[in-house]
Amino acid sequence: MQRSRTQTHPDRRWDDSPRCASLPLPRTHARPPMLQMALFFLVMTTVWAAAHYYVARRLLSSAGPHARWRAAIPAILVAHFLFTVGTFAARDLDPNHAWVSLLKTIGYLGVGGFSSLAAVFALVDLALFGGAAFERWRTRRNPHAGPVDPERRAFLTRSAHLGVVGGAVAFTAVGHANTWTPPELVRIDIPHDDLPPGLDGFRIVHLSDIHLGPTVSPDFLVDLVRRTNALDPDLVAITGDLIDGHVRHIGHWLDPLADLRARHGTFFCTGNHEYYWDGPAWCQAVEARDVTVLNNRHVLRTHGDDRLAIAGCTDYTAGQLVPEHASDPVAALDGAPDDAFRIMLAHQPLSIHESARAGAHLQLSGHTHGGQYFPWNLVVGAFHPYTTGLHLHDRTAIYVSRGTAWWGPPMRLGAPAEMTLITLRQG
Repeated sequence: MQRSRTQTHPDRRWDDSPRCASLPLPRTHARPPMLQMALFFLVMTTVWAAAHYYVARRLLSSAGPHARWRAAIPAILVAHFLFTVGTFAARDLDPNHAWVSLLKTIGYLGVGGFSSLAAVFALVDLALFGGAAFERWRTRRNPHAGPVDPERRAFLTRSAHLGVVGGAVAFTAVGHANTWTPPELVRIDIPHDDLPPGLDGFRIVHLSDIHLGPTVSPDFLVDLVRRTNALDPDLVAITGDLIDGHVRHIGHWLDPLADLRARHGTFFCTGNHEYYWDGPAWCQAVEARDVTVLNNRHVLRTHGDDRLAIAGCTDYTAGQLVPEHASDPVAALDGAPDDAFRIMLAHQPLSIHESARAGAHLQLSGHTHGGQYFPWNLVVGAFHPYTTGLHLHDRTAIYVSRGTAWWGPPMRLGAPAEMTLITLRQG
C-alpha cells in the first residue's frame, strides 16, 4: 500500500527564512570533465581513508590489548575500504548484469553504514570529551571530590563505542528495509497571490532524483509510472538526476516514461548526475520517450482561459562539464507572457536566486534528498539554502522534494523518499 501524507500549514504556510538571501553564489570554472572527476575521486578517497583510520583507532582502543578479535579489526577495515572504493571506481560496469547490481548494492550499503558509524563515533567522542572536561572542572572546583575511577571511564567508553557499532548496523538494516516500500505520496497545496483563477486546482506530480542504475531497477520506474498515472495529473515534472549510468547500458530503461499520462505533458530538467554520464546524450534519450526537455527554455500551455509558462534550466553546475549547457534561469523565462503563471524546473535549490530574478512564481527542485539517511538528514541544511518542503523566497515559492528514490547507499532513514502531488491554489 502506498503511504500518503497531506501537508497542512494552519498557522504558517511558508518557511521564509532569510538565510538564503544572503548566501553568496559560488563561481564556476570550466575544467576538463576527466580531470574534475579525477580530482573529486582523489579528494573523496583521501577523506574515506582518514575515516577508516579514525574508526580503526576507536575500535582498537575499545577492544583492549588482549581481545581475541583485536587483530581482525585492521584487516576488516582495509578490506572494507578497498571494496567500497572499488564500488565507485567500477562505474562503467553494465548494471544489466545481476552480479554487478548485487556487488554495487553491497558496496553502497557498506558506504552508508560506515559513514553513519564514523559520524556517530565523532559525536560520541565529542560527548566523551565534554564529559572529561566537565570532570576536570568539577575537580578543580571541589578538590575533595576525588578523581573519576579510570576503570569506570574505560568501561563507559567501551560501552559507548560498542553501542555506536550496534546502532550503525541497525540504522543500515532499517534504512535499507525502507527502500523496499514505494515512495511516500505527499499531497500539498501551494498558494500564490498571482495564480489566475482558472488555474486554481491545477495538479502537478513532481518526481525527482530517481537515479535509475545499479541499485534502482527499471521495475521501480514501471511502478512509479503506474502510480503517477493513477493520480490523474495535469502535468508531470521531473527535476533531474533521473539516471546513474551510460545511455548504451540503461537508455532502454527509460521506455516506461513514454507511458506517462498528463493533460499538458511531462517535462524534464537536467540534474548534476546526467552530466556525469554525458548530459546531452541523456537529454536526447529522455526526449525520445515523449518527455519535453527544458534546457534553459520554456513552453506555453493553455488551461481553460489561462496560460502557464513551464520553464526549465540546466543543472546549476552543468557549465563546469558542458559549457554550452551552463544554467541560465533568466534565459529560460525570457519572453514569457506577463499574464502567464511561471513555473521553473531547476534541479538544485541554489537556482532560486536567478529564478526569482527571472520572475518565476514557483520553482520545483530536488537534489538534497533531505539528507537521505541519519545522521546526514540533520546536517544537510548547512549546504543548501532550502532542503525539503515548501518555502517562499521573495515572491517566488519553492518546493524541494526529498527525492523519489535514492543515490548510492540504498537507504532511507529520517528522510523518506517521496512523490509529490502539488495542487496550485489562489492566495
